[in-house]
Amino acid sequence: MNNMPTVDDLKQYKSAGSFYMPMKQLVLWCGLILGLMFTLGLMVSHILTSERYDLVMQNVHSRLEVRAYAKADLLKSWLRGIDQTSRNITESETFRLYATEASLLDDGERKELSKSVSAQKPYLEKALAEYAQRYNLMQAALIGHAGKMFLTATDGLVLTHDQKKLIDVAIICGDVQVAPLNVDDGSMLLMHIKPVFAMGDDDKPKAAAAFVSIINVSADITHYLSEGPLSLAGERTRLLQKRTGMMEYLDMTRSMPALFKIKPELIDSLYVSDRVYPKDKAYDSPLDQETVFGVAHPVVDTPFILLQEYDKQAALAYYYSYRNSVYLVMVLLVLAIAASLSALLVYVMSTRNRIRVTHQQQMLNALVRAVEIRDPYLSGHHERMARMSLRVANMMRLTIPERSTLYYSAMLSSVGKIFIPQKILSKPGELTAKEREILEAHVGHAEKVLIDIDFDLPVSEVIHQMYERMDGSGYPEKLNGSQISLLSRILAVCDVYCALTRPRSYREALSVEDALDILEKESAKFDKGVAGIVRHIVQGQNEE
Repeated sequence: MNNMPTVDDLKQYKSAGSFYMPMKQLVLWCGLILGLMFTLGLMVSHILTSERYDLVMQNVHSRLEVRAYAKADLLKSWLRGIDQTSRNITESETFRLYATEASLLDDGERKELSKSVSAQKPYLEKALAEYAQRYNLMQAALIGHAGKMFLTATDGLVLTHDQKKLIDVAIICGDVQVAPLNVDDGSMLLMHIKPVFAMGDDDKPKAAAAFVSIINVSADITHYLSEGPLSLAGERTRLLQKRTGMMEYLDMTRSMPALFKIKPELIDSLYVSDRVYPKDKAYDSPLDQETVFGVAHPVVDTPFILLQEYDKQAALAYYYSYRNSVYLVMVLLVLAIAASLSALLVYVMSTRNRIRVTHQQQMLNALVRAVEIRDPYLSGHHERMARMSLRVANMMRLTIPERSTLYYSAMLSSVGKIFIPQKILSKPGELTAKEREILEAHVGHAEKVLIDIDFDLPVSEVIHQMYERMDGSGYPEKLNGSQISLLSRILAVCDVYCALTRPRSYREALSVEDALDILEKESAKFDKGVAGIVRHIVQGQNEE
């Protein structure tokens, strides 16, 4: 009997491992999974974009507040500079005495002062005119109560009612006052009012008059309101000012600046301290109706207000880009992979460069130690020279490769002295012509040492020329003037200054002032601009 199952028998049994789903169910399940994934993706994307939006808005408003405060402080510092300059008049005993006598005469007291005041007036008006010319003032005047003119640098000064009131406030309160800007024939004019205190023995002297200076500040205002290299696209700084009963806006977008009235309540809610706008809410600018984020910050003790605005589209450009990237999942994935590969490449390259720089630094340190062991008087000299040259480079705004060249050249400038006999390096007296010839050969020795070192910078060329002098008296090739590279000229000045301020085998260390004086006396040999920067740096350190 045949017990083998037939085909019909096999059809009655289902395979234990088989799985079967109808097309409709498969489509339904796929749709459900896709829907769940889409919903989950939307939720994750919404969370990510919401967090990023909050972070962007926090950064935007923090930046606005910081920039508004910084520019207001910068404007205040500039006004303090004007105030400092005006002390030449307000603290002058001659002008104070004249103001005292003129105020008494103006009050009808001591008629005998009339001749004294009249005799002094021409001399003091001439001195005032010279002061105005020296500091580029449009007008300078000594004015008493109610706009009484005591002295004027030039004729034609006409005061408005508000200006007279402000002068009276300065005299009565004894405080500096700044009047709102006026625009005259395309020029922005600032009136600065500083009290002139009467001469006397009182502990708290009263102001007898006010020194009024009118300055053309067009260039200064343009400079302080302009956006610098750290500004972002869409950022702008506006200058507002309070005038009696109104607020004005300084429009500098036209060919000539102009003042326009605006309603004070338009910016009342933008002050940093009491802003009522939600931090993530943009608004239409009260000045040009563009949609912006903004912060207002007053310039203390002045009528000015800095309004820092940031165009909404520019401020949120990064957020919009991020949001679009998040929702484009596949694009994001590709970008992430590309970013990962780029990061890996950058890491490998940066590691290689870091190792290369480390090896160069180790080699440099070894050579410097060898030179300083050979000549102990050079101990620390190269590091000091490198620091000084980098400070000069920073003030001259040289590029990073130029600064790197200066650093390496300064540190290796004396490497050729390894091959100079020590008796010449440490000789206490003046070198003979033959000895000097041997010493000056260190430049050639340095070139031979550095020729096979790959700095990817013109280090050897800079060292070769740093001992040349502007008048052609240097070595090894007697170059002069523009034939010498700028970096070599910088190192020449820094090398001489650092050497003069440290002891040598043949002399004691000189004082800073003596060293600067020598550089000035020998100005024909050195770049005057670089020498001036070194003097500025050194004297700035001493003042600190």
